[in-house]
Amino acid sequence: MIWGTLPEERPKHTLAPYVFQWCRMFLRHEGKPWEFTPGQKHFLRWWYAIDDDGRFIWDEGVSAGPKGVGKTPFAAAYCWAEFLAPVRFDRWCPETGRPLAKPVGDKALVQIAAVSREQSQNTMKQLRSMLPREAADYFGIDVTSSKVSYKDKTKSAEIYTVTASGKSQEGHEPSAILFDEIHHWHLPEAKEVYETMSGNAQKTKRDNKCRPLSTSNAHQIGLDSVMETLYDKVAKAKRESKPLSVLYAVRQAPEEVDLSDPEQLLAGLREAYEDAPWAPVEDHAKAYMEGRITTERLRRFHLSQVVDGGDAWIRPAWVKRATLNDRQLLAGSRIALGFDGAENNDAVALVACEIDSDICHEVAVWTRPEKAKDDYEHPFGEIDAEVRRCFEEYEVQAFFADAYKCEAMVAKWSEDLMAPIIHRKGKRAVRASGTCAVAYNMGALSYNFMKTAELVVDAFARRTIRISGSLLQAHCLNAVRLLKQARGRPAMVFPGKRTKFSPKKVDAAHALILAWEARQKVIEQGVKPRGVMTASTYEWTTDND
Repeated sequence: MIWGTLPEERPKHTLAPYVFQWCRMFLRHEGKPWEFTPGQKHFLRWWYAIDDDGRFIWDEGVSAGPKGVGKTPFAAAYCWAEFLAPVRFDRWCPETGRPLAKPVGDKALVQIAAVSREQSQNTMKQLRSMLPREAADYFGIDVTSSKVSYKDKTKSAEIYTVTASGKSQEGHEPSAILFDEIHHWHLPEAKEVYETMSGNAQKTKRDNKCRPLSTSNAHQIGLDSVMETLYDKVAKAKRESKPLSVLYAVRQAPEEVDLSDPEQLLAGLREAYEDAPWAPVEDHAKAYMEGRITTERLRRFHLSQVVDGGDAWIRPAWVKRATLNDRQLLAGSRIALGFDGAENNDAVALVACEIDSDICHEVAVWTRPEKAKDDYEHPFGEIDAEVRRCFEEYEVQAFFADAYKCEAMVAKWSEDLMAPIIHRKGKRAVRASGTCAVAYNMGALSYNFMKTAELVVDAFARRTIRISGSLLQAHCLNAVRLLKQARGRPAMVFPGKRTKFSPKKVDAAHALILAWEARQKVIEQGVKPRGVMTASTYEWTTDND
């Protein structure tokens, strides 16, 4: 299905046939003449649609879809057409009444804008591969790794990439702009590039009207990317039935697809990839069913869906259906512990995750009393005793502890409790990090923590995690999605409090994530139990989601 503003019927007048014919004649892809897919042709018919005065109908365009539908080759073919093909209205044919087109000519200035040099080079690499040498010689152009220009230097027409600051692009007069993968365009400098270049496009004259065209995958809600801004604008216009000059087309699967049903999952993937028959939809379905693709990633990148559960970290219905009432952790159970330390305003939480099942238990949560004095401190003696009790009653095979405000105590746990187990003959436990058996630095390991948080959300979605404990449930429900930037990584979701001093605590949710990561490490490293025990099992409820 197509979501957006793309009409189903064909336009009355369009210049698109000139683009199709030119690309088929001069471009090659995998050794064959270039041919747009049926869906790409329908989009381009409307993108090059004109009114009875020969003016373009749309001022801006977005072509989006799942990964692997050929957005990069499409973008490269489009750039070549804008540079050399007849893409501007010339006059009406007196015999047929159809529009005649002409190339932009020496005024052609095609900009390929991306958030990184590596990203822009993907399109430039595709550009170079699509124009055969004989075609380049015919048009008299040079094609390098960074730009396309005429050998005759009296002609100023170019195709080139843009990754610089917005200010450096001020005043340029492009004839065409391609914004590549705008779901990545969320940082201030990237949005400045977009605003500056879009402003330049608005200044161009009618006979060489520049209209920005963007490619994208589904955006991540809350990142405030250019794609999200355009999506919100289109959604608002559709709700209010107002006209919009943005041609916005997202090819996606229906939102009601039941991902737990293999047949529905495959049908949804086939619908999303309807315009890309080469896509390995069976492989995508298999990867999801085997847990190699998270639910969020499947929906965004393969079903091309924007899924919004508000700003909750986990959908409340998922948390509630995963909650077990008063389930006891059996003595001798193999467990992984997660501990979130805190100063006096936040809670301190200890969570145990069974290695041999998917049940995570609230061991204890220490919260500042409502009427506590200013000098209140958490009962660290009691906290220490509870941790040591866990080592006495259960077989602890991993213990990941955020040591914030508890550094000395965590170091002592590492020395007294975990180090003796790790150093025994045979693998009996795993370390939290290379430098400490227990301490987990959530600053240095923030990327790992947020990746695990993503896996925890996916486990709730797949019904492969269960939790026991009223405060653990409450903290999971309290957590909201905050965006944080790990060093050298894209922004990711961090489960946090809505405001710094919010009374709704989330520390047990953090301890849950640490325990889950610890459990995963135990399983991955093949740590064996000291004895043999049978884990209890419970059936899922069949309530509505």
